Amino acid sequence: MSMYDSLMTDSEIKVRKRWLILTFWTFVVIPFIYYIWAYFKDFGDIQNELKTLKLFAASLLGFSAIKLFYSFVIWNFVYRKCGTKLLTLLLITTPLYSLLSIRYIIKYSSLLSYSAIIVDFCTLPWWIVLSIKMRRINKSIKQRSVSMTD
Repeated sequence: MSMYDSLMTDSEIKVRKRWLILTFWTFVVIPFIYYIWAYFKDFGDIQNELKTLKLFAASLLGFSAIKLFYSFVIWNFVYRKCGTKLLTLLLITTPLYSLLSIRYIIKYSSLLSYSAIIVDFCTLPWWIVLSIKMRRINKSIKQRSVSMTD
């Protein structure tokens, strides 16, 4: 729940919820799946390598903590507080990061790499459209809240 819920229409709430779900999916779930898939695909006999498995578990825990913290920051400043600065930064950096990462992904051509590109290019345009809508909604909510306090 946002502190600005009373200032939103039903359609704005729907867009914001879709944006939140897609953002979590894009920034946490998909990278988490790729991380696990890449590890188990490239690693042969896990049962004989307990040390490697412990290292994987520790790195997975660190990866998860970073992704969850990142998601919390996005949720807090963009969704809950209806901010636009971080969202604008994400709108600029996320597509650039995706385009730059393609070079790395193609270098290691595999089923995982190509599926990553396909999923990224299927979700990224949808995320960009929802983010632009979200930015407009957040700006209008901020303007409405200022006009109500006057």
